[in-house]
Amino acid sequence: MHRLLPAAALALASNTTLDFGIAGVQKGGTTALAELLRAHGACVGPHEVHFFSHARSGPEPRWRTVHDRATRACAAAQPRGFDDPAFSFYGAGAPAEVAGLAALAPGLRLVLVLREPIQRARSQHGMMAAGAKSRRALRGRPLEVLARDELARNGTRDPYDVVRRGLYHEQVEALAGFDLHVAVAERLFAGGYGAVFRFVGLEPPATYADVFRRRTKVPSALSAAALELLAAAYRGPTDRLYGAIGVVPEWERWYADRGLPATRVRRER
Repeated sequence: MHRLLPAAALALASNTTLDFGIAGVQKGGTTALAELLRAHGACVGPHEVHFFSHARSGPEPRWRTVHDRATRACAAAQPRGFDDPAFSFYGAGAPAEVAGLAALAPGLRLVLVLREPIQRARSQHGMMAAGAKSRRALRGRPLEVLARDELARNGTRDPYDVVRRGLYHEQVEALAGFDLHVAVAERLFAGGYGAVFRFVGLEPPATYADVFRRRTKVPSALSAAALELLAAAYRGPTDRLYGAIGVVPEWERWYADRGLPATRVRRER
């Protein structure tokens, strides 16, 4: 039986809205976190809602749809929420839409799951190669060619963008109007779930369910050219991210193990 934190139990007694959203980027760990919370008593109702990416209406009717779906799926005494693996990426490109949602749901707590950007890009590239529709968009391009083409292109966000999804600094900045908890995927899935559980209103259990049962797709090869190109593309944006959330040692160790320069951390003068 799941246990609510005392403050959450009082708030949920007359709950009429959503409590949290798991906002992530594709291949960042959003779905796994949703499954974990669901296994321990939270109701993650609408799955992969694509709030900004598939929308054809304003924020109010979309929020009402997500809210109503979650309300129907969830019991009254459960923390209730949604997950959206495209939320932060597309939200960063739609500031007015994000502001509109923040006004509609002022108490919404967002968990933003961030995975080291080079490995996330590699994982997405492998997923694209495995899917029929995305494979056509890929057109056989290796990761370094896809990244070079994308970095040379300016314009709107594309469903098949790979590199731009790892520009996390602009996503954190775009979601600053929410009650935001940034969770580092490498730390989270090494067992550091407690802070997220408390943030959404659940007491951390003594042991956690195993949510890694699905077959993992084979990631694409990470060539030396792709590694060098992506490291250069992400160094500045990751430096800006660290200014907001602090340095992520897990990522820096991964870079050091591969002979990549440390991310420069800006110092305030």
